[in-house]
Amino acid sequence: MPEDAASSSTAVSKGADKPLDYGKWDKLELSDSDDDKPKKTEPLLRESKTNAHFERDAALTEHFVTVLRKHLGKEKYPLSQRKLLARFIAVQSKGDQPSNVYRYSDITAMVAQYPEKLLRRSSVDLLCDLHKTMLQGAADMSKSNPVVQDAQIVLEALNVLEAICRHGSAPDLFEQICSPSHSTKAREAAEKYERLEYAKMAMMRSLFGDAQYEELEAAANTADKDAARGVDLDICKAVVYAICGCIFMAVSVFYLLNKLRSSPSALGAKALEGLFGSGSLADGEDPGKSEL
Repeated sequence: MPEDAASSSTAVSKGADKPLDYGKWDKLELSDSDDDKPKKTEPLLRESKTNAHFERDAALTEHFVTVLRKHLGKEKYPLSQRKLLARFIAVQSKGDQPSNVYRYSDITAMVAQYPEKLLRRSSVDLLCDLHKTMLQGAADMSKSNPVVQDAQIVLEALNVLEAICRHGSAPDLFEQICSPSHSTKAREAAEKYERLEYAKMAMMRSLFGDAQYEELEAAANTADKDAARGVDLDICKAVVYAICGCIFMAVSVFYLLNKLRSSPSALGAKALEGLFGSGSLADGEDPGKSEL
């Protein structure tokens, strides 16, 4: 039996085999296509896998074992770790589908079987190093270049691994991704996942180092909070200004009416004539001395 079939059987105790409800996907756009009606993708569950699926994963695993040896050598990372990551890259590969989410069953099963080996920093670092080395050695950066195609698969594997590390649980991560309408947090997780933002975070950390990356991430989070707070402050200011304006106008009108009633001037008298009629003043009487 192929290795990934055996790994799936070990995840039952952790709930990895329980199929998620793809009806809760809420029509989330998973492809880069502009098609208004993206093709619906069914999850690839263990019971629906065929020999062709197992053979494809086995062949892709062997391919990436060779890729890892070619680009990273044999010294920095042990052979056992390279083989495990090659297998993970193969298991999460989306093939001709718009997203690798449809392979969540195999992904969660493999993470459940090798949590300490997969969800450690050195595994993420290995994928970062592999992706950088592959692109640095690529003479042609077009999408038709097999090296660039393999690098994209590595980036997608990095995205999965970093996302799971940040969420702490593979089933919880995919539950959110498949149910983005349940909460703002789930929607944000699904959007980050499909834009490969988790992979980008890992690559930034690999390039700048932990300390500098944490500073950059903290600054970005602060800027986001300030921007959100700024919107709230602008609304509050607008409301306060409107209230103050209304109060000022009311006080001004009250003051003018009180002033006109106590000692109306010629201009005030004319205004009062317009309000109460000309009979309020005697003919020939000085407006400045008349009383209402």
